[in-house]
Amino acid sequence: MTSKTYIVFDDFELKLFSVFLTIWLLSYYHPYLKLSPEKLSNIHSVPLCILAFLSLQQIIPESIPLCYSSSFFVVDIIDEGFINRDVMWTAHGVISLGLNLGTAMSPVHRQLRSVSKGYLVEGSTLPFNYWKKSKSYVSFVVFFASFTVFRVMWVPYFLYETYVKEMKGETDFLLFLSVMFCLLNGAWYVKMCQMLVNDRVPKKME
Repeated sequence: MTSKTYIVFDDFELKLFSVFLTIWLLSYYHPYLKLSPEKLSNIHSVPLCILAFLSLQQIIPESIPLCYSSSFFVVDIIDEGFINRDVMWTAHGVISLGLNLGTAMSPVHRQLRSVSKGYLVEGSTLPFNYWKKSKSYVSFVVFFASFTVFRVMWVPYFLYETYVKEMKGETDFLLFLSVMFCLLNGAWYVKMCQMLVNDRVPKKME
């Protein structure tokens, strides 16, 4: 587990990525197919969790959830960065895409199926979108609980298992991106804790 070499995407993965990218572009911008941000997010997160689980069970190749998610974040970065001009969500997209592609190109992480393990963070996305729609305190508590489990608890545990136990303390640039991802989640989590106590919704989280 000490190899520093990187692998490139094969022909199948490039074709699969192109197909998913076309679907996402149509879903975002075709006048008859254009979906709301919440629906797009749910269409990305729910199937992705299923695909990640199947990948971890080695039922499907990891390239399927990888291409599905990476193509989504390419379009999402364009949408958030150049159309909505939302700094936080653009940063989220850039970090996520970097983790997707960087992890997939590492033989070590491919062997560990780190991409699929990382995708489990999307388990908090559906409760988040439901809360944004309902604005009820109960739905927020459900979202808060899911965020705590899938992002605040799972990500550090996953990183510890990967870098300390599996890679024996060896690090790479992906750890830096992962720490940035944790810090971004931490910034959101601080706001969420305040909301849980104060029962209010900051504009930045709407």
